[in-house]
Amino acid sequence: MVLVTELVGAVRLTEVAGFDLRIVRRDDGRWCGLLGGSLDATPHESLDAARTVTEREWRRRGATVTWRSLHTPSAGELACFACGAVVAPTAESPARHPEKLCPACVLEAVDEDGRALAFANADASGGFIARYASGEPRAGHECFVRGRKCWADEARFGGIVVVPFERR
Repeated sequence: MVLVTELVGAVRLTEVAGFDLRIVRRDDGRWCGLLGGSLDATPHESLDAARTVTEREWRRRGATVTWRSLHTPSAGELACFACGAVVAPTAESPARHPEKLCPACVLEAVDEDGRALAFANADASGGFIARYASGEPRAGHECFVRGRKCWADEARFGGIVVVPFERR
């Protein structure tokens, strides 16, 4: 599935806990919210509908939602090396991963044969696992996004980071 970021923002739950939020258009033309690499279960017919439902859900949880320019990184932010969208800052220094994928582009990762891949931490303490969309495990960290060879791995403070292969 190809996802095109249409709107980018941030969900802030507390002063220190925030998440990158996007509204993405799927290749079937419908829109979904994307938060931390997870798509909303229900796609919407319009960008406005997806934005309204996403905002309502996060405000119901007590969070603030702030929308911003898609391709204008703020201080401490980077641009995705595949699509150019803003990548929210993480606990890791931008110097550790000066080039990395945004959550929408990570969902486009495939193996050398074009089979869709998904990445996760092995458990609550970290680690790295790669699986095919079917759930079957995959050995290795190499993947391809938009034709570019990449390397997926555990991020230093948890989560997953996908970087250009030459930066592994």
